[in-house]
Amino acid sequence: MKRIRTLKTAPPGLSRYRSQQGASARWREFREFEEGAARVELIETLTQLQHGLCGYCEIDLTPTDRLIEHFVPRSDSLRGAQLEFSPKNTLASCQGGSSHTRDGGHRHVDRTCDQAKGAHWSPDLLDPRRIPDQPALMLVEPDGTIVPDPRACRRVGVTPERVSGTIEVLNLNAPRLKEIRKEVWDEMDQLWSRVADPGQLRQVMRFLLLPRKDGRLRPWFSTMRSFFGESAELVLSRESPRWI
Repeated sequence: MKRIRTLKTAPPGLSRYRSQQGASARWREFREFEEGAARVELIETLTQLQHGLCGYCEIDLTPTDRLIEHFVPRSDSLRGAQLEFSPKNTLASCQGGSSHTRDGGHRHVDRTCDQAKGAHWSPDLLDPRRIPDQPALMLVEPDGTIVPDPRACRRVGVTPERVSGTIEVLNLNAPRLKEIRKEVWDEMDQLWSRVADPGQLRQVMRFLLLPRKDGRLRPWFSTMRSFFGESAELVLSRESPRWI
């Protein structure tokens, strides 16, 4: 999980709906507002803001695998209703292993991200929009496991237990995610073994870690970031805030 930007202003469609409905605004109704165009506009805006990656697991977001996530759930008894239409409470997430079946039902495999989090929220849950850009609080190990980085946590005053708790709530170590991250790590290992020139090494890292011409980052950003270690942090520090 990396730092992502916060959507500070509501897109036009969301603003129009809130203006028209006032106190009677309901999220389910908003989803169908303007034949669904306002909802699509919102999720497109969030996707672009996040460089095309899920705000939790960093999978590549696609039109068939993405949703609007309320970080503080709408069902939260204290703040849910207050933040239901706040753009600052939304981010784009993948469907967390949930997919539609032909009969209109749902298939769930290793629920992660929004689907694992559900209605859970507490002040200890790390918000990807409010974690530091550097250092990275989470590391990916060669086998694909995500773990806290104790040194980074100490630097910014976040306990490793809080990071571990967030990983657990979002189920970021689900087998299917670990398997993909391991594959990415192995690919990086093979690629790195074929590159010897220092100048070429820097170009490879820039190519893999910085946004493409379409503004999207490559999926599994944190896996590649962890693989390159301090060299990656140097590249990212020179290019901030492009990748955030």
